Amino acid sequence: MVDVLGQDEGAPSSYPPKPSGLSAEADALDPAGVWQRIEGWIARRWGERTVTWIVAGPGVWSPNLKPTSVDSAEVWDGETWTTTTLAPAPTGYDLDHKTYKITATVGTASDPPEAVLEAYRRYAEYVAGMKADGHAGVTSVSDGDFSMSRPAQWAARALHYSGAADLLRAFR
Repeated sequence: MVDVLGQDEGAPSSYPPKPSGLSAEADALDPAGVWQRIEGWIARRWGERTVTWIVAGPGVWSPNLKPTSVDSAEVWDGETWTTTTLAPAPTGYDLDHKTYKITATVGTASDPPEAVLEAYRRYAEYVAGMKADGHAGVTSVSDGDFSMSRPAQWAARALHYSGAADLLRAFR
């Protein structure tokens, strides 16, 4: 069984453009922050970046991020990293009982599909609404006869509560 000992994912040189049709408040959000939250939920990447994995075999290893193009592979010989060639397997790479450092380019320059852009819209509008309410960190609000309570994790679960997570399920 292959163990992933580490994964270092760099930032892309640029994220895809924001979708159209955002409110002024949602449009004012940092697009990198929105894309990072979306990417934290899925395996697919738009915007190329470098990722380095440290993995220990034996077994078949497949990158957990897509699309992936392996740039280099090294094996630990006990003192230094030595360049190696990975043995292909039907679903990834067949690794020996060694520790590997695999560096790859992950992501694509193509535009995200409409479902991902709609997830961006929903999440951005939800977060913008939280900020506009002035209650982003508050779990209950009371104003005379009116009171409202939210679960403590409502801001942290914005991707779910906005409906964006459902749209992204196919890209996990």
